[in-house]
Amino acid sequence: MGDETVPLKTKLLRIRDYSDLILSCNEQQFKVHKAVVCAESPVMAAALKGGFKEAKSGVIDVLFDIESVRRLIEFMYTGDYLSHNAALDVLLSGSQPEESPAAREHVKKPDVGEATGPNTSSADPQEPSKSDQMLCHARVVIIADYYDVPALKYLSIDRLKIFLEKEWSAKLFCELLEEVIGSTNDRVLLRMLGAMAVEHIHELFMKGIFDEGGLARELAPYVLPGCFMKLKAAEAVRWSANSNPFEIGGPPPQVLTTLPSKSPFGGRTTVTVVRPASSLFGNNRNGANAPH
Repeated sequence: MGDETVPLKTKLLRIRDYSDLILSCNEQQFKVHKAVVCAESPVMAAALKGGFKEAKSGVIDVLFDIESVRRLIEFMYTGDYLSHNAALDVLLSGSQPEESPAAREHVKKPDVGEATGPNTSSADPQEPSKSDQMLCHARVVIIADYYDVPALKYLSIDRLKIFLEKEWSAKLFCELLEEVIGSTNDRVLLRMLGAMAVEHIHELFMKGIFDEGGLARELAPYVLPGCFMKLKAAEAVRWSANSNPFEIGGPPPQVLTTLPSKSPFGGRTTVTVVRPASSLFGNNRNGANAPH
């Protein structure tokens, strides 16, 4: 067994010269190991089999932004994508083909949590914007879904959910939808976003994202059931608050909720949900048939 006391950087330096695969992204090349990468991504493993060009060249072109590729590689080697372990620079710094002078002058772009200004230093780090933090997780979800790395996908979705719960704003949510809709059809992500939309349905409704052709078109299958359940829950609460609303001479039907006047199906309308004068189930709360 390997020596657990050996620092990560030392281990990476030892195996760096034995890399047998290159992930190429925007003229940057990341030298990695098939044994590590293929164990995490069946998509990359399949590309390296048979007569595919990747199998012959030993190079996989990754068509994503460099920071997301770095986070993908970081997760494959460490199980996290925001570890901020300086030892990973051995793998994540990348190089340009044939070790050109530009490669030696290459400076790694700042990561989430690192300084981002033009004159930054480790002594005065700048906090990344909320938008940058959110999109970091979203883009990791997208690349993890594309290369079928489930553990990374679930981790990034969970972090994205926690971020939205803590830093909610309709503006950020709309920016997130612009990033992910059309880039991934992952149901776990869409279900989470749908549940989040239900919790803030009135605010988002008035922004028009549920209009025909709006941002939330892909969320409809996940939002509508949630809205229905909220209406049923509100109905149950108001129902139980009345001792016997179906007795002769009892109170008139009560308004349960009124949806916003802007219809998600085009045009403008007002939908009012009321409790009828007879039980939805044909019986009153005491089991007797409601009067007709």
